[in-house]
Amino acid sequence: MKMEGHSNLTGTKTLEIIIALLINLVIFSTNNKLMMYTKHLSLFIIVLCFVLFVSKKDYTVKMNKFIGLYVAFVLILLLGCIWFSSSDGSIDYSIYFISGISIVLFRFSEIFYRYLLKIFRALFWIFIFSMFLEAASPDIFHRLFRFASFGDETMRALTSGGAIAGLAFEKAYAAFICNLGLGMIFAEYICHKSHKYIIQSLIVMVALMMTGKRTLFIIPIAVLLIYVILFSKNNKFIKLAGVGLGITIFIIGAYVLVPGASLIINRIVNSEGDVLSGREVFWNYAMEMFRQNPLFGKGFVSFNDYAFYRGFRYYGERWNYQAHNVYIQLLAETGIVGFLLMTLLIILMLFKIISAVKEKPVFWNILLIYWIILFGVYSFTGNTLYYPCQLIVLIIIILLVSNIKVADSSYMVSKRTIKWKF
Repeated sequence: MKMEGHSNLTGTKTLEIIIALLINLVIFSTNNKLMMYTKHLSLFIIVLCFVLFVSKKDYTVKMNKFIGLYVAFVLILLLGCIWFSSSDGSIDYSIYFISGISIVLFRFSEIFYRYLLKIFRALFWIFIFSMFLEAASPDIFHRLFRFASFGDETMRALTSGGAIAGLAFEKAYAAFICNLGLGMIFAEYICHKSHKYIIQSLIVMVALMMTGKRTLFIIPIAVLLIYVILFSKNNKFIKLAGVGLGITIFIIGAYVLVPGASLIINRIVNSEGDVLSGREVFWNYAMEMFRQNPLFGKGFVSFNDYAFYRGFRYYGERWNYQAHNVYIQLLAETGIVGFLLMTLLIILMLFKIISAVKEKPVFWNILLIYWIILFGVYSFTGNTLYYPCQLIVLIIIILLVSNIKVADSSYMVSKRTIKWKF
């Protein structure tokens, strides 16, 4: 009987590690061939979570205000499938949100969080290597990683502008992953004070600059300054000035020494007054939708259809890339109800983690501040909820905020007081 119990426990841990792997595969699916299989991966996650739920013979689920808001939001999306014939796409996309429910409701053990981070770290550095490999020799990149290139070559040529994306294939996905990794590295530095994390941060920041994504370049700088304010007990302005000077020196150095890193500066300087890169056109369409049905919207994932029927074309082709502002698009597709549910969820989680990190500045709390700010801020110019590889990050955030004590115990950090050193 003891052997049987041990075997069952080992099997449960194996399933949790597999789920951690699948979640990471969804994160790194981005715009490569894995996009073909994100739906299959999500279905597999639902099945494995159900198997774990049954095998543990513990039929209780964890529920709090964060999970409740997310579940309510998903229900609004599913009801929209019934209310509006134009929202057929939401039926297809609902699989990703349902897989999110299966993840956030399940009580994972410490091993899940440990391997979630280990696998992410391994895949992240492979991804960063691919970016520098592409920068050094695009021919070598395409020859070695051709299996991962599945994006639209024509669309990439029109929108990349010389940007480096590596295995992510597209610059916005690449920049988002760079930010996820920077959140991990910043948190590890604050916890351990090792200079190797400074070097890693600089490497990733150079990679981020090569994507040319302005908002996603500003976010790590802003978060770093926020960290100085949060974790400095005295001389905050002096330390802010020191960090600001260091960032300025790094940017100038990268601009001069790394040809690919100059792309981000060139995009900022040569925006020619169009800081929004034409996004206001999409936002106008979205606001038209909102005014037609302000309470519940026109149905999730209906924006592209609306823009198409209103006559919008991109280089003569159908626009399939959303409104590039999650909040405005939510108003259009889910109305005030869906918009309030999602924005309230993000704001409450940020307040929760800021409060927690002041009381207990451990790795997961510090990381979550970055990831919540990343998701919340980038949603103003990106499509975070509309791409599975970015939506899954929100789901992880909800899971971690809801289980922070379990997650903390899976990552051993220094217990000393955090102090900023220069």
